[in-house]
Amino acid sequence: MNIKCCAFSSMAAEIKKSDQKIMLFGAGAIGTVTVPEILKDNGLLQYVICYLDNDCEKWGKEINISDKTVKVSSPQYIRKYTTQIAVLLNISRYAEALEQLEALEKWQGMLTCYIMPLMCIYNFNNDKWSGAVKDFSRKLIPKQIHYMWFGGKRLPQNLQKCVNSWKEFCPDYEIIRWDETNYDVSKNLYMKQAYQNGAYGFIPDYARLDILYNYGGIYLDTDVELIRPLDELLYQEAFCGVEKWQILNFGGCSGAVKGQQALKKLLDYREKISFIDENGMINKNTCGFYDTRVILDNGYKINGYNQKILGMNIYSYDYFHPYDYMTGQMFITENTFSIHHFNGGWLDEKLRQMNQKTAESFKEICKRIVFGDMESDNEN
Repeated sequence: MNIKCCAFSSMAAEIKKSDQKIMLFGAGAIGTVTVPEILKDNGLLQYVICYLDNDCEKWGKEINISDKTVKVSSPQYIRKYTTQIAVLLNISRYAEALEQLEALEKWQGMLTCYIMPLMCIYNFNNDKWSGAVKDFSRKLIPKQIHYMWFGGKRLPQNLQKCVNSWKEFCPDYEIIRWDETNYDVSKNLYMKQAYQNGAYGFIPDYARLDILYNYGGIYLDTDVELIRPLDELLYQEAFCGVEKWQILNFGGCSGAVKGQQALKKLLDYREKISFIDENGMINKNTCGFYDTRVILDNGYKINGYNQKILGMNIYSYDYFHPYDYMTGQMFITENTFSIHHFNGGWLDEKLRQMNQKTAESFKEICKRIVFGDMESDNEN
């Protein structure tokens, strides 16, 4: 199997030249939010024939990407094709998926695989600015740090160290803990159902936006370590950051003034989202799946640039998410304020093991990757 990493324009040129069919492996946030935008920008939507996913609950479902409807199938669907196939692997925990593809290759013939999270890292690794402008004439965001901790258990030592870093770098900030005693999870169906099912790590998906909208201040997940003061971030109406694959993540560090318009848009969209669907199944979509969709609909571009959407500055991954659980590597720059360690309460043991396996196999996989032209496609 050929594993490639190159500029998106080079990938598009090769697929078009060879008239390859595209199979999208992974129907999560990366596969249904980030990758469709990349395909659309590079004229590749017409080459997509299906999604592949290991979650049998998704098989047979249809996903709309732009004006195209694509059905989700089992990875075994590859065996139906003898033509050239380009598999776009849309999974950050991709080690096991690569093993699957290699086992299936003997049925299909030679596959070309693009690991899209890695493609995003290499294509979007820049410090370009596009509209994210702070007004240093006055501070807008109050000196408050909000965090959430539900379930009644004691904060583990590794998370307490993160909280201690907030006190070290922001000694004059009010630190407010939100839990069962002072926050009503029943105010939103998604939160209520997550709490009832003991899925406490999903409650902040709605609650962090709600708290920032109603009180203003800065929000941090408990697995976020500060490495410098946050005062510089107070001179703006609102801000958040993206992960390396351009998915929004408010948990690494986000902030806003009370009543900020982008947060209202995000909250309104979430009013129609439930944690348990009509069949009694858990909604496995991450917060980034929904938040990024809303911002895309309001003008955000998947290009690695800092941008300002609905008055909210959206910063590149090195600001708040320099740690990459996919590779185990850290990419701290002069822009970095915080490190999101991704110990997330929403991760089960299987996902933690997949994180570890992917990070451990990263160097060996890199030896097999054919690297092409990495010149940025986004110079304008």
